Amino acid sequence: MMEQVTDFIKQQTGKREILVWGAWEEGYKISVYLKENGINISGFIDSNKPDIYYCGYKVYNTSIICKENTSKYYLVISLADHESVYNMLYDNKYTEFKDYLYFGKSIFLSSITSYKDIYGNSIYYMARNGKKKFLESLNIEMSAASVLIIEDGVQFGQNVKIKATHFSKIWIKKGTKISDNTIIEAHRGCEIIIEQGCVLGHNISFVTLLHGKILIGAKTTFNHNVDIRVSDHSVFECGSDCMFSYDIKVRGSDGHTLIDKKNKKLMDRKKNVYIGKHVWIGTGVTLFPGTIIEEDVVIGANSFVNSQFPSGCVILGTPARIYKEDVTWDRSFDVTYKEWEKKNL
Repeated sequence: MMEQVTDFIKQQTGKREILVWGAWEEGYKISVYLKENGINISGFIDSNKPDIYYCGYKVYNTSIICKENTSKYYLVISLADHESVYNMLYDNKYTEFKDYLYFGKSIFLSSITSYKDIYGNSIYYMARNGKKKFLESLNIEMSAASVLIIEDGVQFGQNVKIKATHFSKIWIKKGTKISDNTIIEAHRGCEIIIEQGCVLGHNISFVTLLHGKILIGAKTTFNHNVDIRVSDHSVFECGSDCMFSYDIKVRGSDGHTLIDKKNKKLMDRKKNVYIGKHVWIGTGVTLFPGTIIEEDVVIGANSFVNSQFPSGCVILGTPARIYKEDVTWDRSFDVTYKEWEKKNL
């Protein structure tokens, strides 16, 4: 899709120079994409960093956006939606597409099959046998070359919100069931992959920020009120056939900055959270940065976990400790040992 964007920019710019509005990570990423496709920018625009150089390019004040400069500069805007930006463009007679691309502009969709737009956003709906079917009752928001992939047989409840911004990707694989009031958000270079045959109960929240990743293994189930949040390059990954109860929280970082005043440095506590396959996570559990759970583990209700545990054990407590070893578990309510043995051994 980026080739389509760059081809469009080439057609519109003519002899005008190109300025990227937003001297920040996403603005730089856009400049790199443009350069890789044969388009060089002349600088950045940023009211917070005027008259300096960013990544080798001069940064201009927003005063450069004026009626007299519409014939001199073409703008590629990396910022998220801002009313003040739209007002400035309107007041100075800038016309969308002709004079600028608002790359961070939010696109809202509620009923779609597959979708592509000039900003590089793509939705791929893989309907069975190529048959097109509308996905209804969804609240989808996308911006800045993000990708949403929905495979065949995915089912959605009511009031499901999906959001992907600034080069993020969300991939929901076949046969997954997503219940009411679920939120799935990937912001700024993030990735969320839900493998096939998963079940998400109501009030599930998967949120990633700043290149974080959420990776959910096949046939994993979530009851309700599960909140998973990762950010700043941290990863949450769980293996296949895991079972999440309800009222569970997962965090891949502290969320805000901690400062060690004595040593005059930041306290960086962002760490991955890893869950092996076939792990049962009980009611009210909290998983914090640095949690590593091997396969075939049971985590007792209301436990707080922030360290590493081996396979085949029951852990519980605050902080969690090993309660019993050499155990496993089964999803059935009334299975006997002989029935389980026959099925698994």
